[in-house]
Amino acid sequence: MKFLFVLPLFITAQLSHAAVTCEEFVSEESQVSEVQTGQGPLTRENWKTIDVVAKFDVNECFDAISQTLLKVNDKLVWSFRSTEDNCDGGNTYGSVYSYDLKTPIAHIYDGDIYCEKDWDINQRASDMSQSEMLRKAEDFKTYSTERLGQDLGAVRSTNCSKDGIFFQCTFTYDLPVDYCWYGFFSASVTYKLNNHAALEIYEAEVNWDH
Repeated sequence: MKFLFVLPLFITAQLSHAAVTCEEFVSEESQVSEVQTGQGPLTRENWKTIDVVAKFDVNECFDAISQTLLKVNDKLVWSFRSTEDNCDGGNTYGSVYSYDLKTPIAHIYDGDIYCEKDWDINQRASDMSQSEMLRKAEDFKTYSTERLGQDLGAVRSTNCSKDGIFFQCTFTYDLPVDYCWYGFFSASVTYKLNNHAALEIYEAEVNWDH
């Protein structure tokens, strides 16, 4: 039998969608309570974008993953946990995510909670969600200005694919509004999962397409 790793507490404060750190989540000083359990944001469509959960077969285990909305010091996070032995072999696995599902906060292996520095790189989601690709494309604009000396305009499109520990992404951008040229910029960016299972830029280049 599986048990929730937090106990419901009386909710007295207004809830926030602000980010929660893993250290805050696991701290004994943090107040953690259950807001709701049951139906949540995890679907068959975004299954492959959720760390740890993505490693389970969606057809066999979709109904075996609990979805719990938690309040951590007046901030909201989602907890996804395996609940059926036929999927997890009797050991609880899952992950904790920010309310908008953009940021993984913690991994759960064999019932224990792990922060990013201790994550198993093989438990990262194999696919990158559209929202994460857009966030990477926006972040790359700053990188391009600071590291490559090339200003970029608004994001036009994003596409990323995974190959082992690498993500190969292509981002296209409008030209900055003060440019007299025509066409658009195309950025080829390779991300690599580092030892902490975080994505970092491995190599990148920007080309002007016209």
